[in-house]
Amino acid sequence: MRQGAPSALRNFPVAGVVRDSLAALLALCGLLAPAVAHGDAGILEEIVVTGSRIARDEYSSPAPLSVYEQDDLINSGVVTLDEFLMESPSFTGFQHSVGTNYGGTGLKAVSLRGLGTKRTLVLINGRRQVGSFIGGSGDIGAVDLNTIPHAIIERVEVLKDGASTIYGSDALAGVVNVILKREFQGVQLRGSYGAGARNFDAKNHGLSATAGLAGERGRVLISAEFSKQEELLQAERAWALTDDHPIRVDGVFVSMASGSSNSRRIRTTEFDATGNAALAAAGFRPGQQFILDANSGQPRPFTASDAYNYAPVNALITPNERRQLSAIGAWGVTPRVTAFAEAFYTHRRSHQRLAPDASFALTSAIPTPNHGLRWNDFVPASNPANPFGQHPANPFGISGQHVRINRRFVERGGRLFQQSVDTWRFVAGLSGSLGGRLNWEASYVRAENKDTEQVRNYGRFDRWAIVVDPSACRPVAECVTATGGAGYLNPFGAFGTLPASVFDFLGIDAIENLSRNEMETFSVMLSGDFVGRLELSGGPVAWSAGLERREESARFTPDSFVAEGLTTSGAASPLAGGFRVGESYAEALLPFRDDFSMEASLRHSDYDTVGRTTTYRAGALFSPTDALDLRATWSTGFRAANVVELFGGDQSDFPIVEDPCEFFDLRPDPDGHLARNCAAAGFGPGFEWGFQYQAAHTATAPPPGSLKPEESRTLTLGGAFSPGFLPGMTLGMDYWRIRVAGYIAAPPYNSLLRNCLYAADQAADPACAFFTERTGHAGGVPDDAIAPLANLGLVRTEGIDINLRYGRDVRVWLFDAVEAVAEGTWLRRYDETFPAAGSNEWVGRIGEVHAYPEIKATFRLSLDSRYGSVSASARYISAMDDFLRPAFLTDDALAEAIWYHDLYFNFNIGERMELAIGVTNITDEEPPQYHSAINADTAPGTYDTIGRRAFISSTLRF
Repeated sequence: MRQGAPSALRNFPVAGVVRDSLAALLALCGLLAPAVAHGDAGILEEIVVTGSRIARDEYSSPAPLSVYEQDDLINSGVVTLDEFLMESPSFTGFQHSVGTNYGGTGLKAVSLRGLGTKRTLVLINGRRQVGSFIGGSGDIGAVDLNTIPHAIIERVEVLKDGASTIYGSDALAGVVNVILKREFQGVQLRGSYGAGARNFDAKNHGLSATAGLAGERGRVLISAEFSKQEELLQAERAWALTDDHPIRVDGVFVSMASGSSNSRRIRTTEFDATGNAALAAAGFRPGQQFILDANSGQPRPFTASDAYNYAPVNALITPNERRQLSAIGAWGVTPRVTAFAEAFYTHRRSHQRLAPDASFALTSAIPTPNHGLRWNDFVPASNPANPFGQHPANPFGISGQHVRINRRFVERGGRLFQQSVDTWRFVAGLSGSLGGRLNWEASYVRAENKDTEQVRNYGRFDRWAIVVDPSACRPVAECVTATGGAGYLNPFGAFGTLPASVFDFLGIDAIENLSRNEMETFSVMLSGDFVGRLELSGGPVAWSAGLERREESARFTPDSFVAEGLTTSGAASPLAGGFRVGESYAEALLPFRDDFSMEASLRHSDYDTVGRTTTYRAGALFSPTDALDLRATWSTGFRAANVVELFGGDQSDFPIVEDPCEFFDLRPDPDGHLARNCAAAGFGPGFEWGFQYQAAHTATAPPPGSLKPEESRTLTLGGAFSPGFLPGMTLGMDYWRIRVAGYIAAPPYNSLLRNCLYAADQAADPACAFFTERTGHAGGVPDDAIAPLANLGLVRTEGIDINLRYGRDVRVWLFDAVEAVAEGTWLRRYDETFPAAGSNEWVGRIGEVHAYPEIKATFRLSLDSRYGSVSASARYISAMDDFLRPAFLTDDALAEAIWYHDLYFNFNIGERMELAIGVTNITDEEPPQYHSAINADTAPGTYDTIGRRAFISSTLRF
């Protein structure tokens, strides 16, 4: 890894060699412009760095830039790029990884500065890649890092500065620019294998072959790659075997194995006045929940111990298999004109595994044959197995009542979400020079992402309404056969009592959803300098300018069952839409003196959907001494609304609910409003749910033309210091501040719920207006919510990046060089503000999936020799408080600070072979678990969930 510390690294002997060799190679490759510094054809010292289109010395950038070499990726033992980047201190929030089971789709994406994957622009060789759907059809815009060929990565540049003026939309947090090898001669074979050391599980392996030719007129590189990550279930890790929940026992919260209330829970919310009176006479409150006792066969109150433990069958590491073909080439058409092309194809197969389906209470709009519109878990009184029905089997004297039951269908097996994804990308263009001082390039990019998802083991709402109602089932021969001739289904019995035949009628073999994303870009760019015409004390003014036209479109075609809302997978509407944007930009580099330069850039974008926007950026680099470089940037940025936000219709998610009425008497309530509102809803002091439940949070589609681009302002101030008294050392530090206004999102669910329940007047409070359903007792508390998707949010974040590098020649045994590297981020602020929801501060807090540690750091010590190298590294993540659950209401509201330690060995076997061996998480640290996590009680995108892992890789060149 190399930090972009400008001239300070020139005093670092090892970096000097790396700089010169890379400069030569990159000058051949270029990013978006020919990078040759015209003059002596044998000296190629200038390249195009990420964040600019002007060729310059690679360290002469005023923006904070981290650069990771291919060896860094190989020696870390990672299978895909996301695994490497998520460990970098700059990446926080929610990272989509192989550990993202609930809410995952096999997509791998990273979030720079915690601002989200769709606000982190990912480029390949400086050009855009087509985006993918994120988490199903609910969002779009992130680049799937699965689609980047790992075998031919040369380096990865992370620009930690807003870059909308250079690259357009989506670069609010910064840019991840993956530079691929452009020139390669010979053949290279590489193989890798890794597994969890504890039980030799979670295996992964990869194979790749790369071949290339290069001559005076042209070059070509071809690569083929295969990689596979095997599945790991939660049952295979003791810490993940149960879904734990804190239960209050004698005034103390004790962690107990719990899970989902969707087990065999009987809900009495369908009782009429007679039924409620009978409940009260039996000593129960309205809305009491029951379960049919497996031993006595009688209903009794539902308790936390009756919850269904869904954890063991859920995936902890999701499987992922990739096949890739890549080709890169260039040909000198004339001495001054070069044609170039790139072609990439990736096929991915992946799946996620969740616990068995249930008669979840997802909608109240299911038509029943005899009872009108009812909840999808409705069971009429006429069902003979209904313990409160026409033939009561209960000791409470209650009869003739309809009920609802949240029955888990364990007999059918878990739900499986399988993806088959094809992504291809083609680049073609011409580049050249005119008169030796003007460079030009014209390029065309076409890319497509196609995803076929099959979802298995779901049930049908419409068939449920028939199979639980004898008067509806008995006239249907297929239903009678499915119920073994009984003519109705008994959903109240113990697990294992449902016949397999009932799922032939009730279930769906497979749901198939199709999605497609397409992108097409055409760009023309000119760059050069004004030698002899416009020169300053530090040299000629350099410039670049260009035009771009981009079209993007997306289509989502749900299965007919999903489109009609007939399954517990949730309803989804078809989506089709796209946009066109025309853009122009200009950039100038002004070298006022040898030690002081400034740059400025401007971009104008014209969308046919969200209108026009203009962004600008200015930067300065000042070197008052040979040992000190100071840098600063100020920029504006934007993110245009994506296709899902513009055309996607209503979108629902199911957040974990932190209900203030649970233990409301223990919560701060200075005005007494919470106690009054909870009491009015039928809750008494000390009320305890005893399990974690989720609610539906629906973001309604915005009116056409209402969405505007998100707008950002970014400031960075920093520098690099290389003290003369300690040659080889460089200390870099950068302060950064980002403000995003018009953040496109719906107000956060739990913030609305909190404000509503603490309101002095719920009828008038704006937060309460978002809730459409109530649950619990009496009038109930707010439950499901509907909120508009709009430019509602304001997000502000700031922090300090620190990086230290020290390297020198040594003579220690077989080693001749030592290098020490430290990189860290101190997050000082991250807050979000929404109307009616208020403001939330995230620094040092962790939510369902989002994590914002105050301190995140990595350290590495390496010894090098001609025989190879040995490296030891450490990773640190500071402690975080549970964002939702207060510490005094749970046994664990803290994700503890954690250290990971890794060890790597690299051996040079002759001149043609390299062997890398490593162990990650040597001390086998288990991930911190905390109350509000939704995946295995932890955050897989932040923490290691495999444990100690060993790997080996080998590279052969000939």
